[in-house]
Amino acid sequence: MPLTNSDRQLLARCIEGQPFAWHSFVDRFISLTMQVIDQLATSRSIEISEKNREELAANFFAEIMRDDFELLRKFEGKCSLANYMTVVAGRVISQLMQERLKSESAEVRWN
Repeated sequence: MPLTNSDRQLLARCIEGQPFAWHSFVDRFISLTMQVIDQLATSRSIEISEKNREELAANFFAEIMRDDFELLRKFEGKCSLANYMTVVAGRVISQLMQERLKSESAEVRWN
């Protein structure tokens, strides 16, 4: 599925720093992000609390904003923005989970 005009405009507004653009972006992709978190936790047999789900989501969106929206700037528009965000979320959140698990003792399971 190609990039839609509305997603193209949303990307441009975020990158340009237009008011409320980031809020719209988060609203658009929060459900997708939470689904990715849940799928990754399930596939790794990790029980995750709501607080930790929200923390992972916040850290993911912070990563999207890092370096002046570098991850959004890298988007080439060869697929839908939702597909791109699913892949990026999977990679970033997987890395965040691995870092978190490494920093915790083997007995602590995120709850």
